Amino acid sequence: MFAYCLNNPVNLHDPSGSWFALTFPLLGQVATGILSTITAVVSSPVVIGVALVAATGFLIYSGYKYYTSTVSNKNSEKVQSNSDDVDVEIVIPRSKYPETAQHVEDAIKSGHPDELTIERSKSKSNRKESLKAKPKVKDKDLDEYPPAMFKEGGAGASVRPIAPSDNRGAGAWMGQKLRAFPDGARVRIRIGD
Repeated sequence: MFAYCLNNPVNLHDPSGSWFALTFPLLGQVATGILSTITAVVSSPVVIGVALVAATGFLIYSGYKYYTSTVSNKNSEKVQSNSDDVDVEIVIPRSKYPETAQHVEDAIKSGHPDELTIERSKSKSNRKESLKAKPKVKDKDLDEYPPAMFKEGGAGASVRPIAPSDNRGAGAWMGQKLRAFPDGARVRIRIGD
């Protein structure tokens, strides 16, 4: 009624210890075989190339999703928009740049667009056009909305004197947020707290 292996009952204990001694060589051979197979498959240049491309794509996509999720702010103030055809939405924080935020809000309320198109090549000419015949104000920067980096900037832009730290800080902040986006990208500007 007992099943024997090496003269020992399989379903009972192994008084000689032979079974235990055979276990490790057998497991070693199985592990070596599995490891050899995995190494042969994984070390293939094709597999390595596919893995690198997949990992790079995943990291880029994850970074993009993180970036776009940090750019928008669900608690920001509602601003009119003509469409949802934008590439990115940025929310100017009123707490960090109060004068810039107020200027943007007033300009949008007076009819300037809240959806803009990046066109960096026209920055210099747009700035020249928007500031033409505007008197400089001591200890102030002249802030433009739409900003000069957008196609909609230039002649007819709203111009207001504000504190240099507010204007330059907001400009640098916006430039950093939009650095990854090419000319032609559509941007929605909103104000948040």
